[in-house]
Amino acid sequence: MVFTKVPSEEVIGSGKLNVVSINPSYELYGHKAKILAQKRWRTLYTHRSLNFSKTDTPVTLTWTSDAGFKTWDFVCVDEQQNAVARFSANPWAVTNIGKIEFDGPKKNERAAQEEILVTGITLCYCIFVRCNNVFNLFGAIFSRPGSKAHIDPQPNPVSGEEVSDRP
Repeated sequence: MVFTKVPSEEVIGSGKLNVVSINPSYELYGHKAKILAQKRWRTLYTHRSLNFSKTDTPVTLTWTSDAGFKTWDFVCVDEQQNAVARFSANPWAVTNIGKIEFDGPKKNERAAQEEILVTGITLCYCIFVRCNNVFNLFGAIFSRPGSKAHIDPQPNPVSGEEVSDRP
């Protein structure tokens, strides 16, 4: 998925879904990152954000979901469990599939809105694919949810330097 501004056609970012893995990845203005599953069978995903941080250190935002037959409601919360955004999606719709509502102190900041747009829609389509793809079932079975790979730097096996997915 590619997200662009209209009418300038400037690329904001992109989202990438995987055939087997339950962890989608995204790119926001050239910074690559992942949205990591924290549970196997429940929608609980995290991603790191500099836009919602008050310092130069990224903060962890958490996406949760309530799924009904007609609508799926996603909520993004910050580290203090304050709602940052709500995304309501109708998987049965042909047009007007969903609606995003921004909340909190950064609700009017363009960079924060663009980040929520890219991560929220990428996550929503990831859940659509997980529900309709047998390979994602195997991905969920063999995944290691709860990974802190995007939070804790991992040593590079070749050079020994710390490597991180942080944008």
